[in-house]
Amino acid sequence: MPVFSGSLFSARISADRTFSNLEFNTMDKPKTITVDVFSEATNAAVVRMPGRQFPGVVVQGDTLSTLVSDVRELCEQIEAGGDVLEDARFLQERLEQLQSHYESVLASHGLSLPYVKRSE
Repeated sequence: MPVFSGSLFSARISADRTFSNLEFNTMDKPKTITVDVFSEATNAAVVRMPGRQFPGVVVQGDTLSTLVSDVRELCEQIEAGGDVLEDARFLQERLEQLQSHYESVLASHGLSLPYVKRSE
């Protein structure tokens, strides 16, 4: 295996639950571990860390920074009373593409999703 170092209210509650127990563990030196790699797609690698039931998606730092910047800009536009639907839809499409890739990779490996897929 390769080595790799609904509604706004319900979304807010879900995010609070997801990130409230997040532990950011920075190490003095990089640690080499073995992970299960299901996809090596650029900015969408799907890997399962040791001890985790479900795989996750690896997003490069520059892509993460762009996503954060896009959300920050949307929030600023909303606060200013701006029309942000087009920008919000663009961000939604980017994230849905990433989610679609994740779902297809899991399906191709016979793995269930760690969430109930929302019907469209």
